[in-house]
Amino acid sequence: MSKFKAGDKVITTQRGGWYDAGEVFTLSSRYVDDRTKTVGWLVKEKDTSLFVHENRIKLASPKPMLKNGMRVKCRNGSMWTYLDGVFVAVTSDFSDYNYLDHMMPVNSSSWTDDLINDFGERFDVMEIFDAPAMVCLYFKYDEETPSVWKRVEKSEAELRLEQMQAKAAELQNEMAKLQKDIAEGKV
Repeated sequence: MSKFKAGDKVITTQRGGWYDAGEVFTLSSRYVDDRTKTVGWLVKEKDTSLFVHENRIKLASPKPMLKNGMRVKCRNGSMWTYLDGVFVAVTSDFSDYNYLDHMMPVNSSSWTDDLINDFGERFDVMEIFDAPAMVCLYFKYDEETPSVWKRVEKSEAELRLEQMQAKAAELQNEMAKLQKDIAEGKV
């Protein structure tokens, strides 16, 4: 079973036939070459007949995806624009003037590669949006741009279910071992 699924953002780890190491793609569907048995994935960004090799990709961390002009939405609902390693926004200060505000701490080094904020979860990045086509729209947040990454978090029930499944698998392994020992007369 593949560790990837359709819709995953991946980064290439080495050069392939038509792609270089470090390129980011969105997986569309799994592909197995009938002749060579090579396993790969078709990608949304390229011609439908081109694929990346499964052994030459890894899941992409969202932080390296950030490029100037991209917008991020934080857990607290605030929107920020990424510029040269800093999250900034144009805000109003109760007057008729707007000013450029930066999120404290100033640079993106305060976020992990998964865009979790070191100083508090309210500034965890929950979604990344593509940069607008024109620079003059970088801070016009009502102008929608496509989402390029979204944090998927598991509910308490999903986490509990995973724990229960792990315990069930462990019990099943113990039962199989015990059955084998009984069948062999060791117990």
